[in-house]
Amino acid sequence: MTAPASKPGTTTEPAGRPPRRRGANRHRTQEVVLAWCVWLIGSWLCSIALATSKIASRMMMPYAVLLGLVVLWPMLRLSQLRPEEQRQSSRGPAWVLGEWLCLSLVVQAVVWPLMLNAGWGVVQVLWLDLLFVTWGLVAALVIAVGERVATARARILAMVVCVLLVFGEPAALWLLNAMAGGGSVTWPMSLSPVPVIWRITHEFGAGGFLVAAHVFTFLIVAVVGLAITMLDHGRPAERRG
Repeated sequence: MTAPASKPGTTTEPAGRPPRRRGANRHRTQEVVLAWCVWLIGSWLCSIALATSKIASRMMMPYAVLLGLVVLWPMLRLSQLRPEEQRQSSRGPAWVLGEWLCLSLVVQAVVWPLMLNAGWGVVQVLWLDLLFVTWGLVAALVIAVGERVATARARILAMVVCVLLVFGEPAALWLLNAMAGGGSVTWPMSLSPVPVIWRITHEFGAGGFLVAAHVFTFLIVAVVGLAITMLDHGRPAERRG
């Protein structure tokens, strides 16, 4: 017997191989790293063109790195697959860690030259680098958890969590200070990395302990969360709401 001829314009997949999903290979790690480099170069050019002083120019780059790593990267990855494609995805958290490593290596080319351009010490730049590494792991945890859920609502919630982690505390402090009539409302440990960047670059001598507490707390949370996610990989993702 002869195999039935396939219709023109269609392709047949070998037996036992799952059908390829259209667009499944888009946004590969290489493309994400290229976009990351473009973002950093564009941020550097904007910091030179828009900053009113040299101090403002060198301060824009750490915040641009933070915004891209903790907000834009998770938004890209969590919006990549449709829910029906996501349920069929067999990728585990390991690919997220691999991509985080690639993005973190690119960050090194941005952070360490600031020691010369901004006049910061080695210890300050080291803590700034460790802060980006830590919050990159937090973003990787959000992506790894978000890809296991099969509803768009849950992935949107994960994106909102990333935005709140970065901007929630500064917005709350601004609102509380405005309600206090110009008073200074603070609390011991920052939950957002935004004020921690300021402490590292301006008040590191007085706030070194707070910086260390913030970095190591979130580093432990990210590492433990990713370890649990990797151990849990292989179980079917539960459908939520």
